Order: sequence, then C-alpha cells, then structure tokens
Amino acid sequence: MIPKHLLIDFDKLKVGQTLWTIQGVGTISCFRPENEKYVIRVMHENGSCDYTKDGKVFDDDILPSAFLSNPFDLISEYPKEMMVSDDTIRFYKKLIVWEDKEDKRLPYLDDDGKYWSYAKDIEPGPPTIELTMEEILEKVSKIEGKTVIVKP
Repeated sequence: MIPKHLLIDFDKLKVGQTLWTIQGVGTISCFRPENEKYVIRVMHENGSCDYTKDGKVFDDDILPSAFLSNPFDLISEYPKEMMVSDDTIRFYKKLIVWEDKEDKRLPYLDDDGKYWSYAKDIEPGPPTIELTMEEILEKVSKIEGKTVIVKP
C-alpha cells in the first residue's frame, strides 16, 4: 500500500538523517537498543517523538508514520473521481484516493477502503447548451411550415 521507496529501512538509518513524520519534518537524534519497543528518536521543532523499527508511533498502527521522503509529494492527482471496475465490463463512479503503481492486481483504493482492479478517467459527456425559452422559440420558428404553440 505504501510505496517501498518511502518505507524506512532501519539498518540504513543514520543519526542526523531527515525523516518526514506525522508531526512534521524531523531529524534522527539517537537510536535505542533494539530490544526496546521504540528504537528511533526523531527531534521536531516542538520536541521529539519515538518510533518503532518500521516507523510506527504505536505497535498496532496499520501504517507507518515516519518516512524517508515526503509522502505528500505523491499526492498529485488524488483524490479524484474515476470509473472503476473489477471486470472491465461494469464500471462505477468512485472517488479514488490512492493508486499503488507497484500492485498490478488491485492498485486503486477508493474512499470507502475498497480496492479495484481497473480505473479510467471519466469520459466527458456531450456538451451542455443552455438556452432560454425565447431562444428556443426563435430557432424553432425559423423552420418553414411549422407552427409553434407554447403551452403553460
């Protein structure tokens, strides 16, 4: 779900290295022994926060909160409404919030938390023309041999 290039490789981290976290950009200030729950300490503008080996604030977090590069750089076109499908036959209009370019099987995640196999941009419909009743009557009345009757 998270692109691999953003995930933390604990063995390659160094003191002084910059991490992007939910608290903001920070710098690794120290490491604690690996037998402790929180092994990475990151200093932020407003203090410090400790993280697990895989960048989580709490052990039971599903996703990490600390990254090697700015995760917001990925947010370019999402969220956006798209037509999604699992079979390329029936498409549904959904709000897509994430595209995992690494996952070829279920790369699209909608705002309800469902993954989809296929997505495509919404094709624009025919152009809309706005006319007043007077403009319609003027155009129709120019047709020879036709009588226009307007009913309330």
